[in-house]
Amino acid sequence: MFDRLRIKTVSEEITETILRHIYFGELTNGQKLPPERVMADDLGVSRSSLRSALRSLESIGYIVSIPGNGNYIYTNTQSGHKGRSEFRMTHNGRQVLDVINMRIKLETDIARLVAERATEAQIKEIRSALHRMRLEIEEGGLGNIGDARFHHKLATASQNQAYVITVQLLAELLFESRTATMIAPGRPWEAYAEHERILEAIQKHDPDEASKAMQTHLEKALDLLPEHHAR
Repeated sequence: MFDRLRIKTVSEEITETILRHIYFGELTNGQKLPPERVMADDLGVSRSSLRSALRSLESIGYIVSIPGNGNYIYTNTQSGHKGRSEFRMTHNGRQVLDVINMRIKLETDIARLVAERATEAQIKEIRSALHRMRLEIEEGGLGNIGDARFHHKLATASQNQAYVITVQLLAELLFESRTATMIAPGRPWEAYAEHERILEAIQKHDPDEASKAMQTHLEKALDLLPEHHAR
């Protein structure tokens, strides 16, 4: 009747915690992490569990370890994110498909609410996140840190606490779905232009146009997944 529960290891919990900090912009590209001893103390974990988590993050392109110098956040290169995305697309492609389908329902309504409710200060924060996305792409990256921040700022500006909490709880899955669709040639700039159209509709306080622009953006992302065409 019941599926067996899979209990996360301490290492996996650490990995997810660091990913959430990256997602919300609290850890940025090139930032040096504290010494392992300090991190382990702060997290209340053993250094062996921390090292395991750091190795996992390095293997999927989020950390680079420099012998004798420490660990650095490494989120801005196309090769690093491509490795992570291809791994997930191979093993969890259907999950990414399901997440994007969920996002279409969730984020089109978020965009509508933002166009209705966002303050000028909130719109400024959304614009700043989009600028960050552009800078990442110009530097050769996928832009997905700025992308993630853009969508997080939208959730906040919706002024719907249920949506904000949902986005926070699903941070890693949402980040994964964005990264998985950004590796197609030319896709980062296309996605950037789609985000611009969403922002333009929000600045005009046009709920219908904002919702439509978000739906178009997510449906284009969905169309990039082979699982979508296999259905």
